[in-house]
Amino acid sequence: MEKLHNLDDKDFQAILNYKDLLISNAKKLASLDPNDYYWKELTNEASLVRNGMFLESNMVESWVGATRKPKRILEIGTRTGGSLIALLCDYPKSDFESIEEIVSFDMWREYVSTTPMATFLSKLMGKKRNINISERFTKWVGSYVEKASTGKVLKNLAAFNIPTGKIKFVSGDSTIKIPEYFTKNPGKKFDYILVDGGHSVEVATKDLDNVVAHIDKGGIILFDDIMPESYNLIGVWNKFTEKNLNDFDFFEIHSRKGIAFAIKK
Repeated sequence: MEKLHNLDDKDFQAILNYKDLLISNAKKLASLDPNDYYWKELTNEASLVRNGMFLESNMVESWVGATRKPKRILEIGTRTGGSLIALLCDYPKSDFESIEEIVSFDMWREYVSTTPMATFLSKLMGKKRNINISERFTKWVGSYVEKASTGKVLKNLAAFNIPTGKIKFVSGDSTIKIPEYFTKNPGKKFDYILVDGGHSVEVATKDLDNVVAHIDKGGIILFDDIMPESYNLIGVWNKFTEKNLNDFDFFEIHSRKGIAFAIKK
């Protein structure tokens, strides 16, 4: 069988060992927010096994948090806070105090899919997953969606005893907001950047290109959804690898949705 990763076997096994933590976190989040289909799916272990293996991006995030303890964190695509919870839930209290900042970029498009209305309409329509509602219909209540979404993130983090005082939310299109942010903060560097925002080839390419100069030496960029079972963004990642081959070490895991990461030399 083709090897599904290019990691050191010890590191790969360490990532696999975070399965129980992921499932435990997902069950807690599903209980906190029963209308969020995403967490229900992650509690169904049997349906997520591929080639005899269970591996999800949250497990990689927890491994990064536990082994690297990033202090300057940037996320493109926070949704309801699950990726931050995965990254930070194993931090000792002393490590929380050393975190300098967390900057979260999101358009908050998925908020409506986690509401009771979406659950009701989805069941009415016979859908297996909660439907989302186009921003064409929610733009008039955009400020409410933003407030409700960021409030949900803070509530979920607090449920895991993760301090929220250092989080800054930046709402809007990441392909616009990220360049604006770094124009105002040209020298800013991060030691952890998650790129999990828009999943079109164009947006994903721009997001990677817009952050690559702002990862510090030894820092890590995570990029999700590279496999065909998800958004099949492996082509975007391959081009990013070619452009930055001399500056990073690159790693990939080709299981289910797939995840890749690059560590700055």
